[in-house]
Amino acid sequence: MNTDLRSPIQACSPDDPYEDFGSRLFRFSALTTTRRTSQVCRYWREVILGSPSLWGRAIDLDHLKQKKPRWRNEVLRRTGDASLFVKGSSVETASQADFLLSLLDMHWSRIREFYVTFRFEAKSILDDERWGVIQTPAQDLQSFTLVFWRYTPRVLSSTNKAIFSDNAPSLRKFHCPAVALNLQAPWLSQLRRMELENPPFTVQELLVKLGEMPLLEYVRLNKGIRATLGDSSLSELPCITLPRLENIVILNTFENGISLLDHISPATGCGLSLAIHPPILPSDAYLAAAHRCLSRYLQSICSSHTVDYLYMDVEFSGSGYVTGRTFQREGTPIDASTSHSRSALSMPLVCLECRAIQLFPFYSPYFPLPNLPPSRH
Repeated sequence: MNTDLRSPIQACSPDDPYEDFGSRLFRFSALTTTRRTSQVCRYWREVILGSPSLWGRAIDLDHLKQKKPRWRNEVLRRTGDASLFVKGSSVETASQADFLLSLLDMHWSRIREFYVTFRFEAKSILDDERWGVIQTPAQDLQSFTLVFWRYTPRVLSSTNKAIFSDNAPSLRKFHCPAVALNLQAPWLSQLRRMELENPPFTVQELLVKLGEMPLLEYVRLNKGIRATLGDSSLSELPCITLPRLENIVILNTFENGISLLDHISPATGCGLSLAIHPPILPSDAYLAAAHRCLSRYLQSICSSHTVDYLYMDVEFSGSGYVTGRTFQREGTPIDASTSHSRSALSMPLVCLECRAIQLFPFYSPYFPLPNLPPSRH
């Protein structure tokens, strides 16, 4: 038996929990585990080498950074015609970058899942025309995450061509901040998970599009949303329902963040992470909207999950002073420490931790916490 596999097995005793055994045996990457499993014995080798789908699920760029291409080419050969699941948390060498581009160029139609963070910034690679394959149809692609560390390839910076040519009928998860997104792309309506970085859209445009995505389970909107215009715009925005939405993350201005939350009705118990820049002087309309929507989220999660405790950490903008309060299940303070600040407005962080979910909205001292229902045990 391969000694690398034998050692974690021998370290386990019959009394160890199953989870401990699994964590010891499978601490390796899928690619390393597949290769070493193929070296256990002749029979296992025949089975593993005769299973292209196993190798297709093990394309891990973090473990394919050898200087010579022999092992990378061998792994790709062993995938046969199977679907490819490609990942790489840090593509940062020339050999990795060139292999990735070859993989995209020659096997784009085979890729089912793609999770890559690209850090290699040589001009020759960023100017490579092979990046353009991402702008061609992806009939069987189910999940796509591509994050560039700083610079975007030249061919992808162009807005003349749409990503996937607007043709990705199987796509369920999407995150690619460097590429311009067409809100009219038909594949958006089928997404379960979407992350947008610096989306150059208005709150109204986003709400209209989100309203056409009823299958969404997770959405993250990070910066870049164009400003909402005045208090009157709150009443003019469309209200949408996302019945499957389980988590929403918004990092934006106070007005944009509150405008979005106040007009989205998610699934009961939807988790919320809200990081918003406090305004210099918030209007009464936006404060009322913040009170309304954040209270609704808190009430929703408390009514659908068993609450272990509620913790509120108040950090005052522009100073190092912090106020912390911990609440029992019934909402009664059991511990408090107070500091003072000259800041005119603070945005405290409310953290509601439950067994099933966490809620992290920023809360304003202009209004109190809602009356929370007692924990259900």
